[in-house]
Amino acid sequence: MAEFADQLLYKRKIRSLSSSNSPETKKAKTYASPNKEESVQEEDNILTALNLLQEFGAQLQEILKRLEKLDAIEFSLAKIEFQLGNLEKRTHELEHFQRAAKKDINKLKDGLTFTGKQRFLSVTKKFAGPMWSGLKKEDVGKPQKARVNVACVSKTTQWRHDRDSPFTMDPRLQLAALDQLKSSNPNGQYWIKIDATDIKRCIMESQRKVWNGDEDLGDGKLQALRDEYDESMSDMHTLKSRNATVVKEVLPRVLDAFTEDINFLSEGFQVASNHFEKKSKQANCPEETLKDANWEVVEFQTLLQQSQELHQEMENALASIADVNQAERVLPVVHDLAASSFLYLRNIFKKKRTAATHVLVLMLSDEKRLKKPYALPVRYVPCRTLKDQFIRDLTKDLKVEMKKTRFTSYWLLVHVLYITVCLCINKSVAGTVTDGEFCSLQSQGETRPLHIWQIIHDAKESVSKCSKKTLLDKLEQVGVDPDGRPVTRSPDPDVPHGLIVQLHELRYGADRMSLEDAITLVRGQLVPAGYDPYPFRCDTPESLLDKLRSIVATYKFRAIIDYWKERGVDFSTYLYVPEVDPVTGQERHDRGDHNHLFRRAASSIRQGRDPSLNYEAFDEVLMDSLSGLTHAALIGKRKQSLV
Repeated sequence: MAEFADQLLYKRKIRSLSSSNSPETKKAKTYASPNKEESVQEEDNILTALNLLQEFGAQLQEILKRLEKLDAIEFSLAKIEFQLGNLEKRTHELEHFQRAAKKDINKLKDGLTFTGKQRFLSVTKKFAGPMWSGLKKEDVGKPQKARVNVACVSKTTQWRHDRDSPFTMDPRLQLAALDQLKSSNPNGQYWIKIDATDIKRCIMESQRKVWNGDEDLGDGKLQALRDEYDESMSDMHTLKSRNATVVKEVLPRVLDAFTEDINFLSEGFQVASNHFEKKSKQANCPEETLKDANWEVVEFQTLLQQSQELHQEMENALASIADVNQAERVLPVVHDLAASSFLYLRNIFKKKRTAATHVLVLMLSDEKRLKKPYALPVRYVPCRTLKDQFIRDLTKDLKVEMKKTRFTSYWLLVHVLYITVCLCINKSVAGTVTDGEFCSLQSQGETRPLHIWQIIHDAKESVSKCSKKTLLDKLEQVGVDPDGRPVTRSPDPDVPHGLIVQLHELRYGADRMSLEDAITLVRGQLVPAGYDPYPFRCDTPESLLDKLRSIVATYKFRAIIDYWKERGVDFSTYLYVPEVDPVTGQERHDRGDHNHLFRRAASSIRQGRDPSLNYEAFDEVLMDSLSGLTHAALIGKRKQSLV
């Protein structure tokens, strides 16, 4: 350090000498006094000392940092030595255990009196564990015969957990699940997801009279049918009584039930017969479908015969039991008829029940899980067919419950047969996402259209079944009213008077055009100059009827646009205008996710129908993890895989 300071002083002295020998310095010295030269030298010395102190302080800081690093390294080395000591100690303990276990095994083998194969099998069985217990000796040790045990709770423990659980097996909203989810994240936002899965169509009844496989939409129809079944069974049990008065009171009600069954089975038999006949005439009908249709006819026919026979015998018994002298003789007959009717009732109610083909599950998940959300089931619904309005009604109860007492804000995501609905309370984002199974959820709201596509669809649908005469009655002028407005045979408020007058002048004015030429000219004026009208039916040459439908549908479309614009919904500016959810009071945005349109687009891409598409760039986008798409969706390995 002293050498470093001497070098700095020497350098500083050299600089001061060089500066004093300069011409400017010499010139200044001729006019400077001796006192001023001494003050300049002192200032230079002070500056030199300050510079030396700063550099010396920087060196000290660097030395302190290196000392701290050395201390950290020494602490890490001490920790590693301590861990190595523990590892060595555990290694000695393990070696001691292995030696003791080997001695015990040798002692056990020496104590066995078996020889040869028997001794080997016995030893193997003792050390094989429970995987081969109870099997034959020749199967012990074979992996194919092993009975692997899975660690789990006992049946009694599981039954006790199910009994004490706040969750139920009923297809209703599980409020306990909402409470648990709210307690885990009180201020969070949640996704509500609905996912459906296919199930095998099957109607079952257990030995304890528990029904399974039924459609239950929560509207009370299944419970009403179950009450009817229990009442019928109760009446049959009453008929087994030895009290003639009680039997006489119940028999008329049973006969009325049999009459209703006969009518139901007759209609069902006719429908099943027609269905079987229709399927049998189809050349490509699968054999399994034809077999099921045939069995349906046989079952209805058998039940109809049983119902008619039981009705006749019960009616004879009612006539006989009215006689006091024959009552005791008839009671055993009624007892036997009632005993044989239980199986009949079970089978006929299977025909009255509706089998579920899907199970719809409502789940909740924290919105932080964006890509693959973990979802907690809160409700399940066995169903057969689903409509768009049913999905809205199904989620409405959940939204009301979450808004009322449990959640301040949430997202809603519905995925039904790949359908998704999303909604957020107290936020500006809300809506529905479907993949095409429920198309109207993304285009038609609860009170009005959401997308201009829906307006186009409604306009075309309103004229798609109209005949040529009906459309001409809306367009052809047959007179003029006192106000000078044209009159048609079937006035339509959506068709403007100017169109009717123009069409009339083209046909009966100076041009004298034919009807089809006039319609074609008017049709061409509905699109901008230089463009051809889009055909009413895609990829189909237009006829006069199609042109008439296109003209009327266009003006109906414009009328609908104006109607909603007057009410504050401007489809002339926006293709999509979200609807305010009646439950949350916020806008609900309905949009498409991985829908069937993408599947059609992927199919078109695979077949190379679009020559303008850069396939290499598109493939790179699919391979990019940030695009939200997958390469598998394009090449067809997993057509539904998008995220």
